[in-house]
Amino acid sequence: MKMKFLTFSFTMIVLFTFSACKKNKDETAVSKLSLLIGKSWVMTKNEVQFNGGPLMDVFPFFDDCAKDDRWVFKGDGSVQLNEGPSACDNNTPGQVLAERRWAFRDNETKLEIDGKPGVIEQLDQSVLRTSINDPVAGKVVLHFAHP
Repeated sequence: MKMKFLTFSFTMIVLFTFSACKKNKDETAVSKLSLLIGKSWVMTKNEVQFNGGPLMDVFPFFDDCAKDDRWVFKGDGSVQLNEGPSACDNNTPGQVLAERRWAFRDNETKLEIDGKPGVIEQLDQSVLRTSINDPVAGKVVLHFAHP
């Protein structure tokens, strides 16, 4: 009898312990908005698929001073492209080079920048990857990370 009671008690303790540790999905979920805005993103790869061929990374052909430029998505729907630490020409680090508009579309599965919708392939704490079908360049996959 004592053994059954101990087994029952142990089982109940284990069940309550694991159920207490179970987190609510809403508490642990991080919104795509909070993952995207307020942080600097730096392009790490720019793949282009010409005429249905294989994806080719053209990022190595960018000027070195442009490779560290910062993309900053803001909560007001603007995105700034800022000069990175290694400034090109007469620019200064941090200088705003361009400002565009952005928005989520289709239940936050697409990221639209200046009217061009891109499919969000990955968006998490450290990576943003979006693919765009461009009528001229074909498929373009942009990879970003935090500096």
